[in-house]
Amino acid sequence: MPHRIEMLMELNDGLERHLVTPEQLIAAAPDPVDTEVWAERLDLASAAMRYRSEKERLGLMEFSDLIARAVRLVGEFPDVAQRLGDRYDVVLLDEYQDTDPAQRLLLTSIFGPDTAVTAVGDTDQTIYEWRGASLDNFEAFPRHFPRSDGTPTETLPLSRNRRSDRHILDVANRIRDELPALDGAEDLKPGPDVQDGTVVTAWFSSEREEAAWIADDIVRRHDTGIPWSEIAVLVRKRAWIPELIAELHRADIPMSVSDPGTLLGIPEVADVLAWLRIVADPHAETALLRILLGGQYRLGLADINAMRLRAKAVGAESIFGALADVGMIEGLTDDTRDRLERFVVVHERVLRFAQANSVAATINRIVTEIGFWDEAAALRPGEATSARLNISRFMNLANGWRPIEGRPTVQRFLRYVDALDMTGREDALTPPIRPVADAIELTTVHGAKGLEWDAVYLPGLQDKDFPSSVRAFDDPDDRSRVVPYELRLDADSLTDVRAASGEERKAILRERNTASEYRLAYVAITRARRILTLSGHAWQDSVKRPKQPSDLLTMVREMAVSSDGPWCEDPGDKPPHRTATSTEPIDDPVFADGVEHALRQMMHDHDWSDQVHPDRIETVHALAQQMALEIGDLVEPTTQPEEPGFSTSVTNLVTLAECPLRFRWIHYDRMPRRPTAAAQRGTEFHRRVELHNLGRIALDDASPAAYDSVDDDTTETPTERSDPWGTFESSRFFDLRARFTEVPFEVALGVGSVRGKIDAVYEHAPQVWEIVDYKSGRAKT
Repeated sequence: MPHRIEMLMELNDGLERHLVTPEQLIAAAPDPVDTEVWAERLDLASAAMRYRSEKERLGLMEFSDLIARAVRLVGEFPDVAQRLGDRYDVVLLDEYQDTDPAQRLLLTSIFGPDTAVTAVGDTDQTIYEWRGASLDNFEAFPRHFPRSDGTPTETLPLSRNRRSDRHILDVANRIRDELPALDGAEDLKPGPDVQDGTVVTAWFSSEREEAAWIADDIVRRHDTGIPWSEIAVLVRKRAWIPELIAELHRADIPMSVSDPGTLLGIPEVADVLAWLRIVADPHAETALLRILLGGQYRLGLADINAMRLRAKAVGAESIFGALADVGMIEGLTDDTRDRLERFVVVHERVLRFAQANSVAATINRIVTEIGFWDEAAALRPGEATSARLNISRFMNLANGWRPIEGRPTVQRFLRYVDALDMTGREDALTPPIRPVADAIELTTVHGAKGLEWDAVYLPGLQDKDFPSSVRAFDDPDDRSRVVPYELRLDADSLTDVRAASGEERKAILRERNTASEYRLAYVAITRARRILTLSGHAWQDSVKRPKQPSDLLTMVREMAVSSDGPWCEDPGDKPPHRTATSTEPIDDPVFADGVEHALRQMMHDHDWSDQVHPDRIETVHALAQQMALEIGDLVEPTTQPEEPGFSTSVTNLVTLAECPLRFRWIHYDRMPRRPTAAAQRGTEFHRRVELHNLGRIALDDASPAAYDSVDDDTTETPTERSDPWGTFESSRFFDLRARFTEVPFEVALGVGSVRGKIDAVYEHAPQVWEIVDYKSGRAKT
């Protein structure tokens, strides 16, 4: 299913970038449909129609929808385009090589020949073609934006590079020789007062050996005075990152991992992610097991089995049910029971906090509750910095996230994170942000665009890896997800491909793919200021024969500016796969010929072990019977009801009772909702009362004017507003200490449930509770 979704989204994105509707694609199909590719494309086009209809129904838009609607608007109403164009005398289009055909058409529709338009960019840095960036946009700019007399615009070179040293620019210029030349382009020239710089090439027998040498060389560079933060390791593929992380940790090098996909698998981030999952879903057993079996709570499999038996006894759907009363779980040691009870307390605190706070704040609370900062402080300096940076990056990911619709809940954030991890392309969309801490940067080449460092390492330069080769090209005759050439806005720039077919077309597409890879290499190399190190390796875990150096690595090594690093001429046999523990067999204390031999014997003769070890018969049989009982007592998987009951909030019920039409606008026919100052002030008031009940003081002591007890359409001035905080101070509750604050609840009603949150519960006497709900707005009439 994920593969089909990816195909649908790729075709839909392609249609939107070229302003083609699914209906137009269907109309362009051959009659009769005589290929499987077109048959599958028509199925995808029908799905794209339903996808767009659903977005329309929900009132949602993607960025490409905005562009398409804008193009249609200025096309149908030329006066709108005229008014927009008349606002500006001069227009500067920066990074123009990253625009797609639809964006170019929008710009040409608004800014005509009478507007001075300048585009700045570099076709050699067009590395986002997979998401629509068009080489034709920049190369054809003189024709797309002609002078007022209709003649093509002039192209002026910007060839002075003030970043990189001389030898690094020599390598960059050599790579540009492999790319199609742009009219007017010139070789890069170094700025004044630059040094020669250093270019190193190296080749190793294995991926592990390459990563270990890079880590040691980084330490050596750092010892010469280069700060950690001025060193970066850039990779073509995310799959190469784990080995590098392992060796960088070994060398105690502080690192920052920018790629979110890789970030999610780092232990400290994976632990926080597991906590988020059990907060969002009480059936997330995999996440719960990661926490309970981890180093903080240290449960064993026997303890988990005891929890399962208890869960089955109380009819619970998961082992979470056993945590309702830890004291009733049989077979636990006192120490294990204490750890489980400690987990329950922490889980309840985090759960309550998450229901009233943002995702980022919840992550911060989890990090504090599990004692991450103390654990990080106990690590080696490099590892401690790396761990803190990884958690900070994950928090930044949460801070920068907003849901398409609805509240920013933990559940929605987890869906977003899972979607990021599934696509595998989020690294190219991650904005370039340099870390503040002194740590090296470990990221992909796509994620490094726009950044620079004193020393850059570019590993993984094996044949067919970088530059990489592809098995299938974006040929519409072979791939249903590709928009046919004749429907594209840049069809005029594809005349050679359109005219070719078969092997000739594949050769042209192969050449275009190679050029795209060299553009990516050009971007990677020009990130370096002083030192550039390129390397590769022969053996990987996934290959049966050793790889050879790529054409890129060989080309740079043969240049006079290159300094030879280690170069392995004979990689030898494939090294063993790295494992956590030794695989060497050890002598078995019971079976002299080993366990495997004993198992084979018992497959033919079940009583064989009794004959070999008659002294162990009773013990073995007792253990076998106990295991059989435990297997029989395992909790059976439960089936979810076909029609789950409803679940709603108290606020939703109140809204439905007061104004059914407003309820419909909020949840079904969604209308834009303007955030109100009154709602914000109400939130601030509730938060201040909560802090007071917890014995804390808010950072800001707001004046009465900061609160509003009437609706926004009132004509009252701030000084006439009521003072909710003053009212609370003068009430009897101000001097009382709440027994509970911000308590979540859920009440079962028929086939559904209603959830809400109690502001405060006061216990005036044992088992005598007063439930209070604070209101800061106008009294209901």
